[in-house]
Amino acid sequence: RFIERADQAKKDQEVGQVSLFALNEEVHEQEKVKLEKVTPWRRAERLAYEKNVLGFYLSDHPLKGIEDLAKNWTSHKISELEELDNKTAVNVLGMVTSLREIITKKGTRMAFCQLEDLTGMIELVIFPNTYAEAEMMLKSEGALLIKANYEKGEGEGKLIAEEVKKLENEFLKTKKIQLSFKPDMYDKMSLIKEILIKNPGNTQLQFQLCLEDIGKNVDLTLLEPEGVAANTDLLESLHQFLGDSNSIRLL
Repeated sequence: RFIERADQAKKDQEVGQVSLFALNEEVHEQEKVKLEKVTPWRRAERLAYEKNVLGFYLSDHPLKGIEDLAKNWTSHKISELEELDNKTAVNVLGMVTSLREIITKKGTRMAFCQLEDLTGMIELVIFPNTYAEAEMMLKSEGALLIKANYEKGEGEGKLIAEEVKKLENEFLKTKKIQLSFKPDMYDKMSLIKEILIKNPGNTQLQFQLCLEDIGKNVDLTLLEPEGVAANTDLLESLHQFLGDSNSIRLL
């Protein structure tokens, strides 16, 4: 709206038009622009728009907050790979920032990617058989789990992909989510409940109240929801609300 109003004002100046109200300073100071009420973008949507418009993430990074939740499926961060021996098998979490596809001499397609996590970047090589299965995932925006072999050369190391999975799909297979919180968070349970109700599903919930003074945890039960969908949106919302990935366990 502001852009439209500014554009119209510029056009009016170019053709010599002046608002009648602008001639009376007592009546007119500035035309008000009414803003429509809109639903705030989800974090994933906001970051996707930032990347599409700016070419990079400005306000946050998609992996921030979920990298610790993915520890069940990963063995290393990218920054740790250079210390490994040649041909070491690894499982890493990352996002593809660029992809270059080529045709082999046999007429099959393979790809070279740049894989990024919060600690660094590395080249990812995907040979034809793996690429045929993983192409759509590699071209998507989501976080990926990569099973690969780390290869050292004379230059920088690289990963040779064996299997590619979407982290979202692995999250959805979670059988139980355990949420731990301290007594000072107890009065916020109603807000946590709202987050959970918005994501109904079959994953069980377990709540623990951590009583550090006596060194005990008390199990709590919510009557609803009975289960949730352990998707990325839910886990990101819980992480932002609880402020500590250690408060969330995927079982």
